[in-house]
Amino acid sequence: MSRCALPSIRPVEEASGLPVLSAATATAYRILAELGLPTVVPGAGSLLSRRIGA
Repeated sequence: MSRCALPSIRPVEEASGLPVLSAATATAYRILAELGLPTVVPGAGSLLSRRIGA
Protein backbone atom coordinates (compact mmCIF):
# COMPACT_ATOMS: atom_id res chain seq x y z
CA MET A 1 0.00 0.00 0.00
CA SER A 2 1.35 3.40 -0.98
CA ARG A 3 0.78 6.45 1.19
CA CYS A 4 1.11 10.11 0.29
CA ALA A 5 3.86 12.00 2.12
CA LEU A 6 2.24 15.43 1.82
CA PRO A 7 0.17 15.27 5.05
CA SER A 8 3.28 14.40 7.09
CA ILE A 9 5.22 17.49 5.99
CA ARG A 10 3.37 20.04 8.12
CA PRO A 11 3.75 18.19 11.46
CA VAL A 12 7.49 17.77 10.81
CA GLU A 13 7.81 21.50 10.05
CA GLU A 14 5.94 22.37 13.23
CA ALA A 15 8.09 20.04 15.34
CA SER A 16 11.39 21.21 13.84
CA GLY A 17 10.57 24.87 13.28
CA LEU A 18 12.10 24.57 9.82
CA PRO A 19 10.66 24.35 6.31
CA VAL A 20 10.71 20.79 4.98
CA LEU A 21 11.18 19.88 1.33
CA SER A 22 10.49 16.40 0.00
CA ALA A 23 10.29 14.78 -3.40
CA ALA A 24 6.50 14.79 -2.96
CA THR A 25 6.27 18.54 -2.30
CA ALA A 26 8.73 19.42 -5.06
CA THR A 27 6.93 17.21 -7.57
CA ALA A 28 3.48 18.51 -6.63
CA TYR A 29 4.73 22.10 -6.88
CA ARG A 30 6.30 21.53 -10.31
CA ILE A 31 3.26 19.75 -11.75
CA LEU A 32 0.89 22.47 -10.57
CA ALA A 33 3.19 25.23 -11.86
CA GLU A 34 3.62 23.56 -15.26
CA LEU A 35 -0.16 23.23 -15.60
CA GLY A 36 -0.59 26.90 -14.75
CA LEU A 37 -2.54 26.05 -11.59
CA PRO A 38 -2.15 27.64 -8.15
CA THR A 39 0.77 26.05 -6.31
CA VAL A 40 -1.09 25.83 -3.02
CA VAL A 41 -2.04 22.60 -1.23
CA PRO A 42 -3.44 23.27 2.26
CA GLY A 43 -1.64 21.39 5.00
CA ALA A 44 1.20 20.20 2.74
CA GLY A 45 4.04 22.33 4.10
CA SER A 46 5.72 25.65 3.45
CA LEU A 47 6.48 25.29 -0.25
CA LEU A 48 2.89 24.46 -1.09
CA SER A 49 1.45 27.14 1.18
CA ARG A 50 3.43 30.01 -0.34
CA ARG A 51 5.17 30.65 3.01
CA ILE A 52 8.52 30.24 1.22
CA GLY A 53 9.43 31.18 -2.30
CA ALA A 54 10.33 28.68 -4.94
